[in-house]
Amino acid sequence: MNFLEAHWALSISTLYIFLLVIFAVIYFKVYVNDPTSFLFQTEISTTQSKRILADCDDEIHNLEIQMAAMRELLAGSASKPKVYSATHVSEHFIFELSAGSNLDSEDPISFLTVLVKSNAGVRVCKWRWGTGLLEVPVWEGVEDYAKTYEGHLAKRLKGAQDLREQAKLSIARIWGFFDFLYFSGVTITTVGYGDILPNRTLVRILVLIEVLAGLMLLGIAVALLSSHSI
Repeated sequence: MNFLEAHWALSISTLYIFLLVIFAVIYFKVYVNDPTSFLFQTEISTTQSKRILADCDDEIHNLEIQMAAMRELLAGSASKPKVYSATHVSEHFIFELSAGSNLDSEDPISFLTVLVKSNAGVRVCKWRWGTGLLEVPVWEGVEDYAKTYEGHLAKRLKGAQDLREQAKLSIARIWGFFDFLYFSGVTITTVGYGDILPNRTLVRILVLIEVLAGLMLLGIAVALLSSHSI
């Protein structure tokens, strides 16, 4: 195989992979916009939904505990920290504060770490916040970051609860990009296992275009190989 033929072979292979990835992105965007655009084999969907529900339950449980700890910290049931390295106890939690500095930071303290444990000493979670508020009292610095992070936790909790409800109703977006990369792969190679099926005319047209493009590139590759072998 001469240089020109090798160049064409490499170009066709690259284009083949490029089309596979591009169609995967398109399929995934269509799915995110409307999950009913695809049908999934019942057994696979059931297994995936159960996994999502289990993950959501774990996430919700973890976030609820973190929210409870945050409420106790902000409610003042924990003793107010006077220094950055100390242990503070509330009704149900132990908060271990420590401060540190990044190597590229000029501040002596560039982040604050709060390790949260249950009263039994079991680790619950670990919060790390950037801080440059050296001019304010320690508790005010902790409280400011805690209030901001509480809002972040609340959003995550609501998102997990919404996803769980959607999964129970089988309308959740429970499939990710790599699932559609797989679908694009079995489509462009015309394998078609049938575990994922297009459920809209637009998607069927996209699948047809991808199959035809794949066959065209395959035909060109075969033609190049045939001309080389003659």
